[in-house]
Amino acid sequence: MIVEGTCAIETPSAGQAEGLVAASNAKYGYAPPVDAYLQGVWALRPERAMAWTDLTVDATRFLFD
Repeated sequence: MIVEGTCAIETPSAGQAEGLVAASNAKYGYAPPVDAYLQGVWALRPERAMAWTDLTVDATRFLFD
């Protein structure tokens, strides 16, 4: 899958930062402290996504507003 869009650093709320810690712990078994997230995270605003199993057979493109 390829996702294209615009990236920017955003500062999450305290609740969102705690959610990021929980998600990281669930996926990787560890996470940075909440304060690290509160300093800012990269956020991707997707504009286009492309996916396929066999490019010549089932390529699909999604556009986002």
